[in-house]
Amino acid sequence: MRDAQLLPTHTADAKEAAVIRDMNASVRYMGLHGGAENDGRSNSRCSAFMNYCADIIHNHYFEMMSAWLVVMNAIWIGISTDWVARNWTTTVPDWFHYTDWIFCLLAVGELFIRIGAQGCSFFYEDHWRWNLFDTLVVVTQIADLVISVIERSVSEAASRRPSQPVRILRIARIASAFPELHILISSIIDSLQSLFWTMVLIFACLYGVAVVITQVVSDHKIAIGREVMEQRHEEMLHFFGSLDSTMVALYMVISEGIHWSELMNQLEETLGGWVRFLFVAFTGFELFAMMNIITACFVDSAMKVAAKAETKEVLDSLWGLLCENAGRDAHTDDKIVTREQFISTYGHESMRKFLDLINAHTEDPDHVFSMIDRDGDGSLTAPEFLVCCERLMGPSKASMIVKIANEERERSLQQDGCGLCDRN
Repeated sequence: MRDAQLLPTHTADAKEAAVIRDMNASVRYMGLHGGAENDGRSNSRCSAFMNYCADIIHNHYFEMMSAWLVVMNAIWIGISTDWVARNWTTTVPDWFHYTDWIFCLLAVGELFIRIGAQGCSFFYEDHWRWNLFDTLVVVTQIADLVISVIERSVSEAASRRPSQPVRILRIARIASAFPELHILISSIIDSLQSLFWTMVLIFACLYGVAVVITQVVSDHKIAIGREVMEQRHEEMLHFFGSLDSTMVALYMVISEGIHWSELMNQLEETLGGWVRFLFVAFTGFELFAMMNIITACFVDSAMKVAAKAETKEVLDSLWGLLCENAGRDAHTDDKIVTREQFISTYGHESMRKFLDLINAHTEDPDHVFSMIDRDGDGSLTAPEFLVCCERLMGPSKASMIVKIANEERERSLQQDGCGLCDRN
């Protein structure tokens, strides 16, 4: 019996076992239930309903309609906002209210189908962050419309428009509706930790330089007096009168808020020519050294996150395509993809992206299937598909090459030993 949670461990090394554990969530995310999870419910109504919902969400037309629903909802929000702006009122006609309810009911239906396909794992497996975000948007949309109905029932005024936070959340759903935007947003979110430490480093440098400049300016203004400074050097007091204003001025220099020569000329006229060297060193270090290094780190981190997210999206899309006409295992109720079904998808956009990832454009379809069909039984299950594809997409490691060489040497020694025994 094939287990959707784990492939046989006697053929997997430690690294492969880790890959299997990482991909288990993806198996459940793709709506594919099997193994121990299905043993007690493979013939139940609950399982039949989940399988039915899984077939719906993997349908191309459902994905396309879900995306267009989000886009049309965002367009409708823009139309209603423009109507309020043109008519100088915060109240809207009743038909605006009815249209909002239509979009709300459609969003509830979509969410219900997705939860029905994945069950409780919808809230804690793989893409759970995006799932929770979609749930939050739908719940807040319902709450806002219910509040609107209550207000209309106690008042004769026209129904109010939805609150701004709810509108912003509904527009933000576009990011979860399209895979390309999903990848970009995921890259940005995963880079927030790096962004935090980057800002710490930038402000540490700003703080050090600001302390020096503020101390020098303070000594100068104390020496000549408040009245003279306010009369002759008002701009200097504005930019360098305190530590926080100096840090803001320096931040404006590195973020194109103000040109550094404007600040340098003010200080140079009062404090001397040494300020020129300080500003040249500061701007050169911040703009050409630190910013370039930080940009390179961000680009590298974003590319890694984007590549990982793209891989998941491609595998999910391809498996959904393969499962459209797939049968089910009689024991585990897992979806089974045969060799013929796999080959029939050649030429489809999902298969083309998959071949791009594994660099197998010119490979024979039958050969590609054989590389994925690890046990050689002529069919694929979700864990087998995901684990083998992960190995094909990953880079070749020296440890893997050494392992293969050792296996070949042991096999050769065994054959030599068998040959000696036969001769004796």
